[in-house]
Amino acid sequence: MRISQGADGARAPFDCFTIALHWLTVLVVSLLAASGLVVQFAAVAVLTLPVLDLHRSLGAALWSVTLLRLFWRASLARFPEFPRNTPRGQQRLAILSEHLLYALLLAQPVTGFLMTLFLGRPFRLLAWTIPPLIH
Repeated sequence: MRISQGADGARAPFDCFTIALHWLTVLVVSLLAASGLVVQFAAVAVLTLPVLDLHRSLGAALWSVTLLRLFWRASLARFPEFPRNTPRGQQRLAILSEHLLYALLLAQPVTGFLMTLFLGRPFRLLAWTIPPLIH
């Protein structure tokens, strides 16, 4: 669903839940980046495993938040129209880049999960310990 522009030509705002999901996604991606860097460069091995467990859990959370965003987008979200002076090509590129970002937000946690599966060891995800699924 699209919302038209205001009488003064200003762009109408996104709905509050869409904005909250956006900032939740930014927070989770930032925490994923930070935890990934800690795992990559940690000098203390005892720190690596708990941070890696957190990193995996954040990946699952990102995947879930992204699915929620897509569900919300397809159902109840309100989106403002592009400003009237935005060229069609730029609008199409904006939409394409948005779809590519959603694809990355879904694909990246899956690649990490597959990488973890192929290690052939149990691992922690959120509150559960997942047994080795591939030996």
